[in-house]
Amino acid sequence: MESEAVISKGRGQGDAETTLDKEDSAVDLMIEVDGAPTKSADTTKIQQQQQEDVAMQSGASESDSEESDDECTSILFEELPEWKDVTPVALVVGSVMPIAFEARFQSVFGYFRAISASGELSERGLQVATQAAKLNAANYAVWVYRRKALAFLKRDLNVELSYISRVIEKHPKNYQVWYHRQRIVELLKDWSKELDFAAKILKNDAKNYHVWQYRQHILRHFQILDHSELQFTDRLLQEDVFNNSAWMHRFFVLDNLPKACGKETLLEGDSLAEEIRYTIAHINAQVHNESPWSYLRGLLRDNWKTHFSTVNELCKGLYNQEHRSPHLLGFMVDLLDEDIANGYTASTADEKGRLLQKLVEICNDLAQLHDRVRQIYWTWIRDTFQFKYHKQFLSETVPEV
Repeated sequence: MESEAVISKGRGQGDAETTLDKEDSAVDLMIEVDGAPTKSADTTKIQQQQQEDVAMQSGASESDSEESDDECTSILFEELPEWKDVTPVALVVGSVMPIAFEARFQSVFGYFRAISASGELSERGLQVATQAAKLNAANYAVWVYRRKALAFLKRDLNVELSYISRVIEKHPKNYQVWYHRQRIVELLKDWSKELDFAAKILKNDAKNYHVWQYRQHILRHFQILDHSELQFTDRLLQEDVFNNSAWMHRFFVLDNLPKACGKETLLEGDSLAEEIRYTIAHINAQVHNESPWSYLRGLLRDNWKTHFSTVNELCKGLYNQEHRSPHLLGFMVDLLDEDIANGYTASTADEKGRLLQKLVEICNDLAQLHDRVRQIYWTWIRDTFQFKYHKQFLSETVPEV
């Protein structure tokens, strides 16, 4: 990977600008917008090189574009007459153990640095940026330059969308390519292909957080409040109920997304009750699955009082059936704490004291038997609650682990 700081610098995925030529100011210092395009030399070799580049970005077939890529990577820019007026800028390496870049890599990025520093936005600049992205798709400055060149040359962004789709299919866990797609889609103001494209990539890896982040941005940016997203997460959970990413996305759709769109959360009233029933059904099907237990905590965050009896009955039933999943027991610790603090089932000091004894017993069981890898954690949790409630409800000393 390119080690030059300004080349490999990342960027947070905040609100995008509305035009392509407005980027990070740090990168703008290197790539100015006032450069003029340079005419290409009318030679057979250059025409062939440009045709290959266009084919790669157009709607050509996957096999055709890959063949063009392979041919293109065999040519060094030093050999092309079109680039004789450009002096490549070498990478300044301060390390005692510099990376041994291959000749092709040094050639492409040397010319990319040169053309970026000059402020030139041209067809040949787009050509070298395409090759630089092929060699290192994680290079942020390459994509910044590409967006500037696309705007300057007034290129068809639908063609660019097809190009970046092929790049993402090769590099699905690359943050920079997803951000580039995000900027292009925002400029096109057309999200019609995006949810299907994200779903296609998720088929290969349903927990790829780059895809989930992108999907959530599209929903939020275009304010897509569509219950089909719940059906989408449901399908994924039917395929893999342990898919924590799908559980997290479900919460986003019901709570975070409506709030981001200026609406009320969908996690209230009958909708919340239905979602709790949905979650409990998944818990009963797989008690040792941590994901629905965590999801249930999120649903109850501000709603313990209303739904305490429902989840209390769930936990008692599973516990009496001799289930000792650490996720069940951990949830029961939270449940007992809520009960002691708010008096849902216990009103007197003696009743709350007995609940605290049960809480301490569960913590000891977790530390000694059911979650020994986190023994220190559960001992700390036990001691924390003892300190919190001891003077009020507990008169006897609880044995140490």
